[in-house]
Amino acid sequence: MDSYVAKASPAEALHVAVSYLQGEAFAWWQAHAAKSQVQDWGTLREALKIRFNPLNKIQAARDLLHKWKQMKDVTSHNKSFQAIVLDNPDITVAEQIDRYSRGLKSYIWEVLCLKHYDTLDLIMLDALKVEAAKRGARRPPSSELAGALNGAKLRME
Repeated sequence: MDSYVAKASPAEALHVAVSYLQGEAFAWWQAHAAKSQVQDWGTLREALKIRFNPLNKIQAARDLLHKWKQMKDVTSHNKSFQAIVLDNPDITVAEQIDRYSRGLKSYIWEVLCLKHYDTLDLIMLDALKVEAAKRGARRPPSSELAGALNGAKLRME
């Protein structure tokens, strides 16, 4: 948001920022605006952080990883796992791989635990392959495979 309001006056910046609020944030602003002292974007930004940023965001993400289990297909598991990892800035690659593999369905984990992995992308790709083999397909659907490979390419560059 800062880039959108960088050249605006403080009052204009506030109006621009408010125009982007949606859902719960917008409802909060409507209730909060009448009784608040928010006069500029900087004050609004801090008020939004206080209201919507969990106090223990990193710990909450770690707790999720601790009990994380694959419930659907590997693609869904990969997406949700990566979202949680983003909230853990200090998690090592080795811990990511360990938490990821332990959360997989047992038939996938049993195959993957026999191999050593250096990157999360590689184990995610192999999990897709094992799932595809279980389904009787020769390889994962091309959209899943392309997404996994693009992620691996981006991290290597």
